[in-house]
Amino acid sequence: MCEHRVSFPLIDVCLRVSSEESNQVLIAGGMGLSMKKTLLSFILATMLCMLIGACAETLSLPEDLRVIGDEAFANVKVDFVVFPNDLTSIADSAFQGASFIGTGEPGIYAQHWCEIHGFEYRPYETDPQWFEWTRLKDDSLKITKYTGTDKRVFVPASIDGLPVSELGTAAFMTNKTLEVVTIPESVKTIGGSAFERCSNLKEVRLSEGLDKIMGFAFSACPALTEIDLPDSITTIEGGAFGKSTALTTVRLPAGLTSTPRGYSTNGPFNGSETITKVIFPASMTVLPDCVCWGMSALTDIVWPTMPTKIGDGAFAYCEALKKVMVPNGVTTLGYYAFKGCTSMTSITFPSGITSVGGECFRDCEALTRLDLPDSVHFIGGGAFRNCVSLSYFHYPEGYYETNNYGDTGLSVSKCNTIFYGCTSLKRITVPEGVVKIPARTFMNATALEQVTFPSSLQELDTWAFRACPSIKTLYVPSNVLRFGEGVFVDNTELVVQCVKPSLVYTYCVENNVPYEIVTGN
Repeated sequence: MCEHRVSFPLIDVCLRVSSEESNQVLIAGGMGLSMKKTLLSFILATMLCMLIGACAETLSLPEDLRVIGDEAFANVKVDFVVFPNDLTSIADSAFQGASFIGTGEPGIYAQHWCEIHGFEYRPYETDPQWFEWTRLKDDSLKITKYTGTDKRVFVPASIDGLPVSELGTAAFMTNKTLEVVTIPESVKTIGGSAFERCSNLKEVRLSEGLDKIMGFAFSACPALTEIDLPDSITTIEGGAFGKSTALTTVRLPAGLTSTPRGYSTNGPFNGSETITKVIFPASMTVLPDCVCWGMSALTDIVWPTMPTKIGDGAFAYCEALKKVMVPNGVTTLGYYAFKGCTSMTSITFPSGITSVGGECFRDCEALTRLDLPDSVHFIGGGAFRNCVSLSYFHYPEGYYETNNYGDTGLSVSKCNTIFYGCTSLKRITVPEGVVKIPARTFMNATALEQVTFPSSLQELDTWAFRACPSIKTLYVPSNVLRFGEGVFVDNTELVVQCVKPSLVYTYCVENNVPYEIVTGN
């Protein structure tokens, strides 16, 4: 014989079932309650109906109940049935012939079951008397303040017949008692600092329909261990979950398209020091700007299936990130996309990348090698600035354009150029097929000692080798026919090697560039 106990508020039923007759499992209270379907129906439907159906107003099911089988509560007549959160399965006939109003937390499985099977369901709501609100132009309500002291708060979906569409700025800010908050589907926006510094907030239950989470909404919530972000979310502003130090894994919503960019607002998780894993939705094609900015403990990235762009600052200051394999399909690395990833030692690129944004790898101090694919045609200013360990750089055959991103107002000696501060990069070979060295390409590459040109080279653009003090000699092939302004200025020791006659020789003579005549092409 085996014995299992199912507890209800009004009765305590002890069931004894022979294990030899068991062939079906009902999960209740975390235990296996084994019985035939007919026996389950008879015992629960008959005994419970007899014992509680005629006298009880409310039937409260056990908190750890998981499954309700066929006809388990057939013909039960009660006013209310209180459903537990963790219930995952209710048979279609479980409440056959019954009459009741279901109640429990919003959005749980039982609510959806009741709605499908024609039973009214009333989700828990915290009494509106504990809220202050204002009416918006669309006749919805914005909650401006919560004045209660409950540990668990269920934001009402409506008040006085008007839907609650927004939680206002600082509505729950610095609340010290709040531990669990449930936000209904009616809420579209969670305002700035709405739950900032709620020091005991452990669980946040968001609903599909939520669109925006504004800046610092859940910032500095050290007890918050996880957050399930519904796919309806399109915008998460800077600092929304900043300094929420208990978060370890973040699964981003499929609808997310907008996170803040720039230095002033940073990313939505900036300052969260324990997030080690981020999961992007498979369908996402553009990783939003600053989406993982400042996740200083991040080591594991689950990429989308076929992304095309890594947005500006997407992984900036992810200081624990060591090895990155950029997935196939990516064509664009945004500005400062991996800036400040100080532990990154290697990164692998797909063949189709065409653009590397300004300051993309700035301050990646441990990066020793960069093998950019030949498909790259644009490299922004400061892309590899202060990559002090970088000793090998594959020059892409397709590269023809750069800019001087972020150098406004700086002196020439501190201009934000591609290789500025790359103190270990001594040699670069430009591959055959390259016809032009774009403006400022090697400007301020102060450690660079040797550059080898291909015979295909035809043009050196403006300031291409300005301020390269470690280059003593530079052979320029006679095929070079065009020179921009000041190609070799601010080099006191540089000597250009060239053949005579050639346009290279003529340029040196006319611009007072020291030269040496050599034999060759």
